[in-house]
Amino acid sequence: MLAVVGHFIFQSRKAKSCLLSLRHIKGSYSSENIAQLVIAVIEEYEIKDLLGYFILNNVSSNNICV
Repeated sequence: MLAVVGHFIFQSRKAKSCLLSLRHIKGSYSSENIAQLVIAVIEEYEIKDLLGYFILNNVSSNNICV
């Protein structure tokens, strides 16, 4: 499973978080499979131009994913 969580600040300067997606990874937990799912979520929510940072766990494949 891969969870994609959005953290953002409203114009009122209040920090918010929400679960954007919880998806099953088909195949191995590889950087390519992770990237495919993250890209799909970014496209689904049309937030490409709003992204600032990525925060990932410490799995080395995440560096390649981003």
